[in-house]
Amino acid sequence: MDRGVLVSRAEAENTTLAEALDRYKTEVPALKRSAGIERFRLER
Repeated sequence: MDRGVLVSRAEAENTTLAEALDRYKTEVPALKRSAGIERFRLER
């Protein structure tokens, strides 16, 4: 928005917390060194 670029918020507004956490669980831990620990913490 600072550069005058409009970003649609429709996806964010229609995403539930559970969906966001599921997406995080599949995308983010793979990028971390402690992926196993992160997955364990998210599954609890």
